[in-house]
Amino acid sequence: MREFAASYSPRADAIRNHFARAFAAGRGARPGIVAVLCFLLLAALLPQTASAAGQEFLQLREDDFFVNIDSRWAGTAYGGYYPVRIRVLNKGPTRDLLFRYSGQNAVPTVERHLTIEQNATVQFTLSIPMVSTGSAGVLQAYHANRELVNMRKRLGLPDAAPTEPPRPAILVISDTLVDRSTLEATITAQITSGASPSPGYGGYGPSYRSEDNVQLPPNMLPDSWIDYTGIDVIALPLATLEKLPSAVREAIRIWAECGGNLVVYEVGTRAAESAELARHLALTPAGNSEWSRNFDGNFESRPLRLGTLYAFQDNPFPGSSLSWTAWFKSIPDDQQIFHTRAGVSSRHASGDFLSFLIPGVGGVPVYSFLALITIFTVVIGPLNYFVLWKRKRLYLLVVTIPVIALFTSGTLFAYAMVADGFGIKSRIVSYTHVDQASRTAVSLNRVALYAGMAPSSGLEFSANTAFLPVWRDSDTTQGARVDWTNNTQHLTSGWIRSRTLTQFVTIAHRIERGRLEVESAGDTLHASNGFEWPLTVLFVTDANGKLYECGALPPGAKGTLTPRSADSLARTFETALATQPFAPPVGVDINHNYGRHGYYGYGMNPVLSPFSKSLLQKNLSRWGGSTSNPLPPRSYVAIVETNPGTEIGVKRASVLSQLHVLHGTY
Repeated sequence: MREFAASYSPRADAIRNHFARAFAAGRGARPGIVAVLCFLLLAALLPQTASAAGQEFLQLREDDFFVNIDSRWAGTAYGGYYPVRIRVLNKGPTRDLLFRYSGQNAVPTVERHLTIEQNATVQFTLSIPMVSTGSAGVLQAYHANRELVNMRKRLGLPDAAPTEPPRPAILVISDTLVDRSTLEATITAQITSGASPSPGYGGYGPSYRSEDNVQLPPNMLPDSWIDYTGIDVIALPLATLEKLPSAVREAIRIWAECGGNLVVYEVGTRAAESAELARHLALTPAGNSEWSRNFDGNFESRPLRLGTLYAFQDNPFPGSSLSWTAWFKSIPDDQQIFHTRAGVSSRHASGDFLSFLIPGVGGVPVYSFLALITIFTVVIGPLNYFVLWKRKRLYLLVVTIPVIALFTSGTLFAYAMVADGFGIKSRIVSYTHVDQASRTAVSLNRVALYAGMAPSSGLEFSANTAFLPVWRDSDTTQGARVDWTNNTQHLTSGWIRSRTLTQFVTIAHRIERGRLEVESAGDTLHASNGFEWPLTVLFVTDANGKLYECGALPPGAKGTLTPRSADSLARTFETALATQPFAPPVGVDINHNYGRHGYYGYGMNPVLSPFSKSLLQKNLSRWGGSTSNPLPPRSYVAIVETNPGTEIGVKRASVLSQLHVLHGTY
């Protein structure tokens, strides 16, 4: 059995590169001596470098089971999922196994059951939601309710980010060693307002964390896009992208479409002319016009749904500070860091919690309670005394007072139960981007649930939905559990509580076969609603970018489009957004409730971005207040009357407040 930690450290990379050059220079002379000296110096120096939270364990064995575990990863300091990749070879008879990560200090317990046939190999990922400031846990394996003790391993997770300027989490995928020291130094200088890198942790500034910049080989990568959510930048050569298993390549592409920054280098030609790049990332020829070239940074970029694709003709590593600065500055501010894109750090309390309440739910019925308390005071006091005094039985006060108090308490409790009910009430705001060419959709959603009685089955989401809880304070996930057995994200307990507001953000990628058809009849345009949901209002642009509007359009219906101005589009969406204010109730001071920075309790981070800067809020507000038409040619935006496929974790819930925006191209 071998156990070792593999990660990135600028100092370690510099040492490796130095001795790699020394070894190459020594070939043909005394390679044996050079190799021995290199090995001894590396052994002496590398233990001093920072290591990543994850580890790779090889050839763990017990009861004819051979297990490889790879938990090296990047990011997740602000949330997302930490993927522990596991490969199991069963040399014995068919058996049922349970793999469980038992988290500590509010880290959830995550498990998965699987059946392995004899002489079969199974590879899967145990995705751990990073939802607390904890970073410790134990990985265990069970067979027939018996723990396989040789499989027990303590796995550390990344710590929640310190209260210093946030920095992007970068994952480089390559078989060959990549010198990322210049990139790391450039990013450090940029996030510290252009200051020179100062000595500190890892030698590259006080906020450097080993999980911020990691290189991994292309084997045993996760094949689910949600496992990449905590990463901000993925960089890899085109040749490596081509060799990746199709499921892994698809997962990385979807991650980029959901807001990530994908860097592909060694393309060898202009990005728009690379057939290999287009084929591996499913780029359409129509999108070639979207490529823009940055000559200072020697790279090209283009939107990739909600994210960005960057292409370098050559290898940008190690590169120059000027080149990397141009690249880093080209990334929009709201896409550089995970918590900025999502609008929430699921590892910290949120100062925006009170800005997304369900209207009329979970509040205190002040006037009703005052009326009941007044009646109680009158009955238990003067009225009770007068009646017993009149009957000359004042000794019964010792009985009537507790009876009346008990009855009143029961009445108040019953009133509270009846007022909020036993079911689940919800508030939903969503933005869905539909790509009709690929028949897929990406949706950004914020959901609030209030359960009169928490569902016994907890919450459940598909494997393609990233679940990011929003916490009001430091009381996060005590006793929370997740079960991935049926390839679904079953949040069995600890995530939703009775009579307590639960909030979360989800990012989902799904198949969407619905579409909007636009056709012309002479000088008139018509739109046909091929979606399952009624459209309250629809705006469409033709091939020339001219804007049209259509009123309510039920599923399967066809409507006539009327020319409109950009002002009409802006007014419509301003009115719709006004019905869904993202703000705390009148009279509530968030700073008073959450502290000066809007974050309360253990794990507060005053540098986190507010939800108002998230991709969801950005895409909801982009349609209002504009003096020019924000819709590009052959596209549409609509307000949807009902939920357009947004998962809320429960089967039934009364929707008390909602706003759904649908955006796409045709």
